[in-house]
This record gives sequence, structure tokens and C-alpha cells, in this order.
Amino acid sequence: RFQEITRKLRGKARITESDLKEMLREVKLALLEADVNYKIVKEFIANIQEKALGQDVMKSLTPGQQVIKIVKDEMIELLGGTESKINFTPNPPTIIMLVGLQGSGKTTLLSILSALEEPKSGSIKYEGKDIRNIGLEKYRRNKIGIIFQNYNLINHMTSIQNVFVAMGITDNNIPGDMRIIAKNLLKFVGIDNVKARRQVNRLSGGEQQRVAIARSLATDVDLLFADEPTGNLNQEMSDEIVKIFEELAHKHNKCIIMVTHSKEIADKSDCILCLEKGLLKLNE
Repeated sequence: RFQEITRKLRGKARITESDLKEMLREVKLALLEADVNYKIVKEFIANIQEKALGQDVMKSLTPGQQVIKIVKDEMIELLGGTESKINFTPNPPTIIMLVGLQGSGKTTLLSILSALEEPKSGSIKYEGKDIRNIGLEKYRRNKIGIIFQNYNLINHMTSIQNVFVAMGITDNNIPGDMRIIAKNLLKFVGIDNVKARRQVNRLSGGEQQRVAIARSLATDVDLLFADEPTGNLNQEMSDEIVKIFEELAHKHNKCIIMVTHSKEIADKSDCILCLEKGLLKLNE
């Protein structure tokens, strides 16, 4: 959509205020369709309009090119035009919360950190190594666990079978009988033996999320990523899931990086990082 907008403007010898308003309307729709927060979009459009009208762009010899440049510069600023250095050394284990407005990029960032998406520039390092050199699949398989808002379980399988799947694809050593370990992991998150043998699509949302947590632990990793793991749960169940994370971090030496919209949940973390206009800021 942005390509179509810039194609129409490029090379135009004359642009009227009406042309500018139409272009900004298209840009606004494109951003809203991309689920960018309305407040951010409104500010973004206002900045472009102010700069385009305030610099005699319309009277210049190449108004189309100049408007495109303004849009590009504002987009870079929106996505983070400068580096954001965060200097903190939380004593591991720890729970780190990622917060920010809807559309600010929290889920995208988590997807990049967990190698579900590749960064367009820069690199992600784990224990000092670029994860692309480790191998993205190998990194996901052996170094991290991922917990999704919608659980992403295999519905026709039982709880214990879902945990087995994770054990079966990792290269990490499973220290002992897989069935016993799987049962113990499920028991730890509150799934008894009866529900362990039940198909996961017959479990409640909270129970399915518990199974998803057990699955993420099955490969014996130290780093867990959780994308809105309480988003589909009621307050009581959300509190219980957070207690599991707290125990994993503070008693079982796991580091958990979690996206949340809930201030109450964020306040229970050891560290809060706020994503705003493409920049991560330590919430001190």
C-alpha cells in the first residue's frame, strides 16, 4: 500500500493540499490496518502534515519527492530512529516484562528474539553468539521455550503427548524416563494424571496454558518467551499462571521474557521494559 502511495506522488510537478490530505488518509488507513495504535497514528500523521505544510514543500520543484522523504523520515523515527542502550544487569533468574501500546511492536520483538522472525538489520545474540550462526531452528529447539497466547497445542493429542513432542525434537539430553519427567512437569503446573491423559481440546483455557508451559520446560532450557500468556484467561487463572512463572524464575533458575498489557501483572516482574516508537526503555 505504501508503494502505491509513493508511486502516485513520485515525479508529480504539483501537489495541492487536497492531494496531501488524500495521501495522508491512505497512510493512516495502512497503519491502522497494520494494528498500529490510533494515538501513535494520529501523532504520526500530524507530524507529516505540519512538516509538509510548514516547509513550502508544495511550492518546491519536486514536491512529491519531498513529501515521500518526510514520510520516510517520520517512519524511521516511529520505528526507532536512534539506538536505545539499556544498561541493566538484573541478577538472574529474573522475570522481564515487555509493555507498550497496542501496535508498538511487542509481539514482533518477541518473535525476533525467539527466532520466529528474522531481523531486517542487526543481530540477536545468545550467550555471545549470533543466533543465525547457531541456526534458528537449532536455537528454538535447544536454547529456548516459547509460550503462546493461543497455546498452539496439538489438539488431537493428550496433554502428556504434547509434552512428548517437545522432548522428541530437542537435541538436549533428557535426564531420565520421558514419561515420568512429562508427568512431573504437568504436575508442577497443576495438571493431574487424569487430565494428563485427556485430549487438550477438552481442557479449559487455563489448563491448556498450563500444558503449554509444561511443554516449554520439557527441553530443559533456561530461557522462556511468553506472548500474552494470560491474555485469554480470567483474573484468577492469570494470577495462578503468574505464580508459576515466579516459581520458575526464583526457585528453578529460569529467565522469562513476557509480553503483557496488564499493569498488575507487569508490576509483579523483576524488570519492566517499555517499547515506545521502536525504542526499548527501562522502566525505573
